[in-house]
Amino acid sequence: MFKRIFLALTLIAGGTAAAADSPVGDWMSLACELRPGDQHITRNISIDGDGTWSGSFAFFTGPGCEDPFMTFYAAGPWELLGASGRVEAAKSANFTIETAEIEALHDAAAGLLNSAPCGTIAWAAGDRQDVTDTGCAPLGMTFPVTEHETLLVLDDMLFFGARPNDGSGLSSPESRPTALQIPLVRN
Repeated sequence: MFKRIFLALTLIAGGTAAAADSPVGDWMSLACELRPGDQHITRNISIDGDGTWSGSFAFFTGPGCEDPFMTFYAAGPWELLGASGRVEAAKSANFTIETAEIEALHDAAAGLLNSAPCGTIAWAAGDRQDVTDTGCAPLGMTFPVTEHETLLVLDDMLFFGARPNDGSGLSSPESRPTALQIPLVRN
């Protein structure tokens, strides 16, 4: 395990990696991750060889990912495009979100989701709704949307591109990441 983390840190610091393996498989967060805007998250992503993917993105109210806030579920097609051109040894890929659900796990999450159109009924903690057709205005989400990603597979780790610090998405080829975030590990 320490060898993999050392290799990952070496790569992030400007090292090199062997040719990327396939991202197909089940992947999960190593630990609680910090995102821009003081968001704490864990990710579970399945990438299938048939060109589909699905994921759950659990958000928490504080460090350590101990207090659940909400979970976002997404699925759709994906495609690997070829060499990144922005991150050494990485590949460019597109992940389209065609279906989306949100589960409110905290009263504050329900309050946020009720603050503007999101889903078809009023939210309460414990509710899970499909938001594919309605989008979710409080989270700035409409569907379908394609995320223009950067991927790197190194041993049993999958690196996605770093999210923009301003909280914007990866909705255009120009927004494709130029750096990597903490890796997921093969599940």
